Amino acid sequence: MSRLHIIATSCADSVCSNERVCQCDSIEPFEDLHVISQIVNQSSAEWFLLTEQITETNQIPIAQSLKVIQENGSTAWLPKVSDSFADFIVLALGGTMASLWIELWKAGAVLAPAQVLRSELHESDSLNELIAKLNWEESTKESCQKIDWSDSSVDLPALVPSDQHPRLKQIDPLIQNLEQLLPASYDRSSPDFTALRAGLYQWYDALEVSHGYSQDAQHLGRNQAADYWHAIMHRREPDDSNSKYWFRHVEHSPVFAKLLRYAQFISEDFALRKSWDPFAFVDYCSRCRRGSEEEQIAQKIQAVEMILLMQQTICDAQK
Repeated sequence: MSRLHIIATSCADSVCSNERVCQCDSIEPFEDLHVISQIVNQSSAEWFLLTEQITETNQIPIAQSLKVIQENGSTAWLPKVSDSFADFIVLALGGTMASLWIELWKAGAVLAPAQVLRSELHESDSLNELIAKLNWEESTKESCQKIDWSDSSVDLPALVPSDQHPRLKQIDPLIQNLEQLLPASYDRSSPDFTALRAGLYQWYDALEVSHGYSQDAQHLGRNQAADYWHAIMHRREPDDSNSKYWFRHVEHSPVFAKLLRYAQFISEDFALRKSWDPFAFVDYCSRCRRGSEEEQIAQKIQAVEMILLMQQTICDAQK
């Protein structure tokens, strides 16, 4: 069973220097916001670290960049493995959106200012909502050039899902509440904002729900992100001809060049390709046998594709 560790420290410097933190509390089951609230409100700490894994000495190594984080009072992400897929997700999407894709405290650690954590605890109904609403720096950027796949904290979406993701029930209220959850910089009336929901539901294997949002914004948006999500959805049904139909509507996405670079790192099968061919990838996925090395390769590429497409969708949904 997962256990959430809440580590209290008087300041970020004490954690940066690997000094012993002042207190560590563990919560099981980790969803209990009442217990979290008790721990946080009874402590005089200035910072709290939320994580699933800690060392025996409760010493958490944290990058020196936290000195800057301490000055502006924002929340920091601390990957368990640098350049892991989880790290790639956070760097590409920003903390708020990434928290809707993965459980950040399981794939690394979340360092939050006490005043922010206390404030949002009163306004949140779940740990997922609490972490999403923390004061994240929302600027997305180019993430790791080569992903370290040794960390298995994140389950990759299946090529052909048999059922909805078990975490969907927890995340669904947050997806429906995106208008209130995301910063004011998003254009909530844009078709690309609708495409955000198509992407989130696609990650959680809710194909039909994702399909509906893609249809609501089809042929629209700055780079037709909804059509791209639509194509992915049909590829996963699987309905290859329908997927290729929607990829023809996408024509050329800014995602393709980045995706090719990551695919070339993932497998020699893609090393010699000069450009990304979404139609060839549809065929590649359809040939994959369950449990084969090719299926693992395709799952990694598909997962990267979804993150890069969401990153592009986020950019396109800005005012």
